[in-house]
This record gives sequence, structure tokens and C-alpha cells, in this order.
Amino acid sequence: MSRVTVRAVSFVDVFDALADLLAKNHAETSPYPDIPLAIDAERYMQAEVAGILRCFAAYDGGDDRGDGDQDRIIGYAAFIVAKHLHHASTLFATQDVIYVEPAARKTLAGIELVR
Repeated sequence: MSRVTVRAVSFVDVFDALADLLAKNHAETSPYPDIPLAIDAERYMQAEVAGILRCFAAYDGGDDRGDGDQDRIIGYAAFIVAKHLHHASTLFATQDVIYVEPAARKTLAGIELVR
């Protein structure tokens, strides 16, 4: 695994690229494996337009692997940023989801996604 970088991303821009990782996340962590994964992309897009969704992607460094490929997404995190119901004067970021593919878990990707 080469260097890992984390960048803020648009949900719309990365949703299709995340399909494989979303399925892996569901298979590995869902407490309801019998319920199919059905991402409500429309609601995520609405949250992004409303300015309350913040998405981040971890990339493995692309050309550092020597295979000529662009950066590959190896993890992601999404947060809802809004005023807290109990502390209305303060913005809170509530984690919606975080996932790092198993091969990248010995890197700092997970830590960087929540920093």
C-alpha cells in the first residue's frame, strides 16, 4: 500500500466509484445481512445540496503503485453537520458511515477519515 491521502469529495462525484466498497461494507458490517443494501442516493444528494452532508474519500496514491492507474478509493466517510437538538447554538458532525477496505486498515486511512 502506498501513501494514503484523504480529500473532501462530493457525494455526486464519487457515488458510482463507491459501489464496490459500499457492498463490501454492507456484507462485513450490516447487522441485517438479509436486508438488501439500497442506498437512498436522492436523499444524500438533497443533504449535500442543503449543505449538511460532508463526504471524504481515502485514496491509495495512484501512480505510487507503479501501475499507471489514477488514485483508487480505499475508504470513505460521511457526516451530517447540523445544529444539535440539545445544543442549538452549536454545530455537530454526526458520523453516518465510515469504511476502509481490509487491505488498507494498517494505514492511517481510518484515522485520517475522522480527523
